[in-house]
Amino acid sequence: MLNTNQDFEAETINGRYEIQETLGFGGMGVVFRALDRLSGQTSALKRVRLDSELKFVNAISLYDTEEQMRLGLAREFQILAGLRHPNIISVLDYGFDAERQPYYTMTYLPQAQTILEAAVDLDFVGKIDLIEQLLQGLAYLHRRGILHRDIKPENVLVVDKVVKLLDFGLSHKVDDHVGVGGSPLYIAPEVMSGDDPTKAADLYAVGVLFTQILSGRHPFGPFDSGFHNRLFEYEPDLDSVDERLRPLLNQLLIPVPIHRPQSASDALLLLTDVLGASVLTETPAIRESYLQSATFIGREREIERLTRALEAAKTGRSSGWLIGVESGVGKSRLLNEVETLALVDGWQVWRGQATEVGGLPYQMWRDVVPRLVLNTDLTELDPNIDRLLNRQIQTVSSSNGSIDQERLVETLYEAIKRQIQPTLLLLEDLHWARESLIPVKQILERIQRLPNVMVIVTYRSDERPTLLDELLGGKPMKLKHLNTAEVEQLSEAMLGGRANAAEIAQLLEQETEGNTFFIIEVMRALAEGAWFQIAEAVVIQS
Repeated sequence: MLNTNQDFEAETINGRYEIQETLGFGGMGVVFRALDRLSGQTSALKRVRLDSELKFVNAISLYDTEEQMRLGLAREFQILAGLRHPNIISVLDYGFDAERQPYYTMTYLPQAQTILEAAVDLDFVGKIDLIEQLLQGLAYLHRRGILHRDIKPENVLVVDKVVKLLDFGLSHKVDDHVGVGGSPLYIAPEVMSGDDPTKAADLYAVGVLFTQILSGRHPFGPFDSGFHNRLFEYEPDLDSVDERLRPLLNQLLIPVPIHRPQSASDALLLLTDVLGASVLTETPAIRESYLQSATFIGREREIERLTRALEAAKTGRSSGWLIGVESGVGKSRLLNEVETLALVDGWQVWRGQATEVGGLPYQMWRDVVPRLVLNTDLTELDPNIDRLLNRQIQTVSSSNGSIDQERLVETLYEAIKRQIQPTLLLLEDLHWARESLIPVKQILERIQRLPNVMVIVTYRSDERPTLLDELLGGKPMKLKHLNTAEVEQLSEAMLGGRANAAEIAQLLEQETEGNTFFIIEVMRALAEGAWFQIAEAVVIQS
């Protein structure tokens, strides 16, 4: 059973999140206000239970078996991990608790209102702005091939007039085949009849919300015995809606999905056309969201090798990996993908990163050690740990520096060894590491003695080519540039249909040589219009 009591003073999740109060029910569980002990910040934590009670959290359930629930959660986590958009809620962390129950944390919005509540005191322009923001967020999801499937007031919040779309517990890829799901007042008629949902089904829900914002009433309400008749016979109440918008609302609400706009971007264009406004332009923040969170492409072989290594480590065959790359080839995206796969599979993941300049001693371990402290009693390993770490791993005195350093390294090793949960350690940019490299060497040299542990190290091979010789015990892996087909896939994922020409991909490959960072920079210029004329000219000349 999901515990919904508000007395949570003694309850923590993974030693990190102190549950403080219940905020409400989400699409697949309960949402709490929680204190993050690492950051000191308040988060919204969504906790999901994999048991029979889960089927009754939603008004209509997608899941009949626990296995289906697990697959749904894996999908949700993978979706959430990659979403970056000003009108999409930010996911801060996710994982599994000691009972192997999943959770994730989001930005806490203490003053949030539902979109219907926020619209009450706004004038016509303000109400239209809310709908435009909702469509922008939905367009981002649709561009990535994702349907929301549960758009309703409680999942569209507003803070300081900024719309945040949240709760993707019923999300799925466009090509997935799933059953009916969502909230009855906002489910499209064809979905109620058993058809697979499409982008047009999401837009039907937007049409309902749009009507409620403008008129204060559901277009087919009230939700009584005659609701379904009014819905399927198409008798919407639009009398109190601005007559300029009635044709658009009729398009959004019509029972036949093919007659609706086929994407949120299309709906945005129709809205601006109806109101006589210029076509909405994407803000820099929105453009950046498409560029930085495009579909992960071109590392299938590497992901397969690392996935097999994760499976082996869970059986006791721990391993370390040394990923050498040239600048900008895309090592961070690879680590993000591995982190997502590991967390869904029940691993705890710790990340550290070396810095070029301005870093403190043992900089790379400063994000890792606090997590160790939450999971391990370090004073049991070494009673002098407080002095050694000085609570922030400060520099030790020169008189006994080597002894203290050895003790610190041994303490870190033993703390990792004592972890009960499988542990993935991701250490980035080791080409800049100095004293931080010493514990890495010791861990890799003794990796086979560590149970259920995997270490992945990344470094720039062009800046420190000798690092392979310094780190014994790790398996080398080199990332190559993207090929022509992969460049074409990436460009289409970031810019949509206008980048679907092979000639543009060839131009990108010619200019960037398949370097992911350079591709993103060129795409940024394309998005801002500076390069698109050149790319268009190439296509025309072809």
